[in-house]
Amino acid sequence: MILGVTGRVGSGKSTAQSILMSIKEWWLADLDMIGHELLKNQFIKDQLVHLFGNILLKKESIDRKELGQLVFNNRENLRKLNHLMHPKIKQKVLDLISANGNQDGLICGALLEEIGLTPYCDKILVIDAIDNDIIGQIGNKFYSISKYQKTKQQYIKAADMVVNNKFNGNLKSDIITCFEKNGLKL
Repeated sequence: MILGVTGRVGSGKSTAQSILMSIKEWWLADLDMIGHELLKNQFIKDQLVHLFGNILLKKESIDRKELGQLVFNNRENLRKLNHLMHPKIKQKVLDLISANGNQDGLICGALLEEIGLTPYCDKILVIDAIDNDIIGQIGNKFYSISKYQKTKQQYIKAADMVVNNKFNGNLKSDIITCFEKNGLKL
């Protein structure tokens, strides 16, 4: 089984990923980490500097904070970044799927659908939370990023399973209960 884990910024996807990895052996495609690794690729660095200028470089590396400022304040810049990065992230995940054959896998990230990876998932698990709880966890970053993401309702509509993260330490038991209710074994 390949499980897609997705949800809005700050909802607890990474925590859910850690929980799932601790319960069972999965191969992992963490879309954020793949994206971060790709930023070290010289071709990608050159393309980003071409698109956005030398302002992105800090000691010959892409300054992710600066990149975030450029793209999360400008829809066109975000579109350009996604146009460059999404196909490369997708290919890395497809390579992982191919390399791992019939082993169970997790594909985790907010942009699972936008990158085109949902067709490769047997089930989609959405981790959701109340906006105020997310803001309590990540602050104003919620506003700057969430305006570029799908709505809460869009994530939930695309889900096979939804777990509401209350940030109360019960996420693991809530995930296990969700799997059991859906007839899935962890």
